Amino acid sequence: TYAILPNLPAVGGNEGVGQVIEVGIEVKTIKVGDWVIPRDAGLGMWQTAVVLSADDLVTVPSDIPVLSAATLGVNPCTALRMLSDFEDLKPGYFKFHLGDTVIQNAANSAVGQAVIQIAAAKGVQTVNVVRDRPNLQKLTDGLKAMGATCVITEETLRRPEMKEIFKND
Repeated sequence: TYAILPNLPAVGGNEGVGQVIEVGIEVKTIKVGDWVIPRDAGLGMWQTAVVLSADDLVTVPSDIPVLSAATLGVNPCTALRMLSDFEDLKPGYFKFHLGDTVIQNAANSAVGQAVIQIAAAKGVQTVNVVRDRPNLQKLTDGLKAMGATCVITEETLRRPEMKEIFKND
């Protein structure tokens, strides 16, 4: 369920980055060549060209990967809200306090990767569930390099012995 639904017909997509190719003579906040993302959802980013008001756009650095720029306004924000809005997560301190742990599925998604990185920066442990795949070790290594505490497959999570790990005494 999405909070904002455009009137139909509409162009979909809240994720995207564009490069400014022309600006009006009164526009002072952006310039030709700038990379921009939408200020708010609902602009319909899945298109090749669009004319928008400068007030609807935010400039982003052009020296970051294009996929990172395209998702900057959605995925990291979603991850931060998920980690901040529902619980007051406590960091762990090695050997003294284990702290809180977040478990998530689809951990290799863009939001999942942002959850891993933000949680790691906050000292919160993560258990990250992914689908089994031929390159599982490479994926696991990549997620752990981002700060994942533990990476397990959906199949492993379904095993009966896993119930004991998550049991609340």
